[in-house]
Amino acid sequence: MVEKLLKFITFSVVGIDTCGNILYRNPRFESEFGDVENVFELININFHDVIFSAIKNRYPVTFFDRRHRKVVTGSREYYAVVFLPAEKGTFIVEFWKRNLENIKDELVSGDREVRNVIRKLEIELLATLNRLLITGADVFEFATETGKKLFEYGVVSRLSVVDDSGKVDFGNSGQNVTEVAINGGTSRNLMIKYRIGKESEISFRLLVDFWIKLIKLYSDIKQSNAGMKIAVSRRITLEDTEFVTKLTHRMEEAIEKSIDLVSRANRELFEKCKDSEIKDLFDDIQKRLIGLEDTLKIFSEVVSPPIPEKEIDLLNLLKNLLNSFRRKLPKGINVELMPDSWNPHLIQGESDRLNILFSLLLERALKNITESGNKTGTISVRLNSGEKEYLLTIRDTGKKMLEEEIDELLSVPERLDDAYQSLLLRSIIFQHGMRFTIHVTETGGNTFALIVPRKLRN
Repeated sequence: MVEKLLKFITFSVVGIDTCGNILYRNPRFESEFGDVENVFELININFHDVIFSAIKNRYPVTFFDRRHRKVVTGSREYYAVVFLPAEKGTFIVEFWKRNLENIKDELVSGDREVRNVIRKLEIELLATLNRLLITGADVFEFATETGKKLFEYGVVSRLSVVDDSGKVDFGNSGQNVTEVAINGGTSRNLMIKYRIGKESEISFRLLVDFWIKLIKLYSDIKQSNAGMKIAVSRRITLEDTEFVTKLTHRMEEAIEKSIDLVSRANRELFEKCKDSEIKDLFDDIQKRLIGLEDTLKIFSEVVSPPIPEKEIDLLNLLKNLLNSFRRKLPKGINVELMPDSWNPHLIQGESDRLNILFSLLLERALKNITESGNKTGTISVRLNSGEKEYLLTIRDTGKKMLEEEIDELLSVPERLDDAYQSLLLRSIIFQHGMRFTIHVTETGGNTFALIVPRKLRN
């Protein structure tokens, strides 16, 4: 649906009356949107399908609140449904495309302050939707976090979110409260009660309607994904304690094998074995001891907590790292940084270790692009803010990673001497209390998603 809308929206024109009934249409409209009697069937009935398809296909989507107008964004261009008066009782509907710079001051009627609030909130709501879908938050958490933003900006003056697990209230109770029931999935029902901050401000009412639709959409996505095996996404399955336990077991095995080899060497020496055999034996001992040394280094990293610096600006750390990384990129491959804001993103941790972690992921993303055989490609680094954590995603346009390549990064390997880098990556993630996911798309491209807490765990 979204692909069809984005492909043909610029050329489709239809004439309607004041009720939206179609009076005439051009062939492009008819061939692509079918025998639609009323234009609001296209705009309203397919609302859910358009958004759902857009998110699945990674199109960024937003809606602005001029009456009966919808804006679908792809990259920096906005696709708009615009109603223009033609003659008495008739309107021309144009599906057309505009650049963000040309449209930014026309998004919502009203004063500049209201326009800025609405625009900022729409972007924040959609960024939160994207972040929480990746972090796996439930519907209650999504409704609470986004609803709090509406309350803080005065769009709603009273808000209550209730489900079986708890209740959150913002503002004082009073009259004229609107109630909305939403199926939260897994036999949990969500009840939302709210009061608009300014009843006379139509843009506030439209924004709240949009917010409710997003909550329902989030619930639908969560329910549709429940119990499904997602073949294109692999998540770390080891708990923290299991990771340490397995690593300890590997270390014990390495020590035992090294001791056995040393004992064998001593016996062979006493039995006066040939020189070449003794040499081979001691070569094997040396390799195993090197593996043991590497394992001990990793184990030491894991069990020693990071020394938190006073404050680290995660955004500034990424900017400096990417400036260095750009210098060694082949011609035709670029890297872009896209934070939700350019304000400081403060966390606790050790900047040196974080630089190692992010460098490893960037190198892996670059490898995916170069191995795809394409001479051009893009690495996109996005940073989104949550109340307790940040979502950092590193996405490449390279070849689809194989399952064994993903396992090399996510699992404790059988052969420690071949996986020092992945163990180092896992230890830094473990130390800083992060969660790490790799998403792979069938058509190519990989996304490394890190949930970075603002504060270190105890």
